[in-house]
Amino acid sequence: MHLAAPSGEQLDYLRYPADGKQRLIWVSSERGQGEAERAAASQLARRGVEVWLLDLSFSYLLEGGPKGLDQVPSADMRTLLRLASREKELVVVALGRAAVPMLRAYGSWLDRDGRPQGLNYLLIHPNLYEEAEPFKDARYLEMGNLDGARLIILQPRRSAAVVWLDRQGEALHKQGAIVKNEVLERLREGFWARQDATEYEVQMGQQLADLIWDRLPRNERQ
Repeated sequence: MHLAAPSGEQLDYLRYPADGKQRLIWVSSERGQGEAERAAASQLARRGVEVWLLDLSFSYLLEGGPKGLDQVPSADMRTLLRLASREKELVVVALGRAAVPMLRAYGSWLDRDGRPQGLNYLLIHPNLYEEAEPFKDARYLEMGNLDGARLIILQPRRSAAVVWLDRQGEALHKQGAIVKNEVLERLREGFWARQDATEYEVQMGQQLADLIWDRLPRNERQ
């Protein structure tokens, strides 16, 4: 599928149609999109949840590591949110640095009265750092107005970022978000696609759809 964005770029995405009331925008991390994500999207669609699967690094031909995703125009992502929210309850799933453009798009995604709409996000090991150095407090990027945004953050235990999890939640809360943190035990970031994955990480990578399904708003699934 294709979306002509305000910036003039064409966003390509994989659509997994379903008849249920929910639609996911699933945005892959700066590491790119893998087979495990496509398999999970297909499994969710079979359960009635439509999925639009995007790789922004590919669509925008971004370079420069994770921070390349910071260049994604917010207007493009707002257009995507508005389109995806038609006729279905929208949930945003963003991995790694992809959380930055998806959160920044939220503040100007307004209802008819000019107020931010509540929107559910599931962020998997989000990279929201302006700067993060060992033995120093992390500094977080400004996302803009997050009033009413409901965030579930899944952070693998075997990650250096886990020590900053509460501080990250506080930074997002100050910008208006409602934040719930969850630690995924025995896992590392990108566990579903690691070449050196442990047996447990392989097992959990095969259950990626379950990880997301269990955290979707229940009253809107069907």
